[in-house]
Amino acid sequence: MGAIRCVVGLGNPGAKYEDTRHNAGFRFVDLLAREHGVVLRAENKFSGELGRLDAAGGDCWLLKPTTFMNHSGRAVAALCNFYRIAPAELLVAYDELDLEPVAVLEVEDGGVARQRVAALAAEALPAVGAGGLGQRGDGGGVGDVEGH
Repeated sequence: MGAIRCVVGLGNPGAKYEDTRHNAGFRFVDLLAREHGVVLRAENKFSGELGRLDAAGGDCWLLKPTTFMNHSGRAVAALCNFYRIAPAELLVAYDELDLEPVAVLEVEDGGVARQRVAALAAEALPAVGAGGLGQRGDGGGVGDVEGH
């Protein structure tokens, strides 16, 4: 796998979804932006909020599509086509109900809440799914991001 040139955080727009598990991808990108001093700005051309992170291997775009999750592919495709970003150069962060994680990371969010983030192995599309956020494989109930 080559360098990651774009990190996409999936979520749903609007106050109704702001603090739900559906916006785990948004929170992941917000955390990256905050940690690296990146400002995300509305970019209509890509139907989302976009920022540029100066990384050692070159520019890395941070994208939060402002469409609902089931239409986010349009925003991602527009950005990838414009900057010629291949699927293997994407990292997609999203909430996932049933994860089979390769590795689990603890992400500290300003000392207020922790999110369990699982790094998944994918053949063509690297992904990060926020696990432990919903229906478990053992039939456990659906919940929100665990707060500590």
